[in-house]
Amino acid sequence: MGNEYLVSVVIPLFNAEKYIEKAVLSASGLAEVGELILVGDGSMDGSLQLSQQLSER
Repeated sequence: MGNEYLVSVVIPLFNAEKYIEKAVLSASGLAEVGELILVGDGSMDGSLQLSQQLSER
């Protein structure tokens, strides 16, 4: 297997609807990313819905 390490990326979602898609696309484009974790905390915008749509892609 070698010395390969995977990185976990955590993205907070509190009222970040405008920025989520760009953040997810940027993070998922990195070769070292093993998992992408989006953490919602009661956003009042569409952050949760948009993150659910992005997870289906």
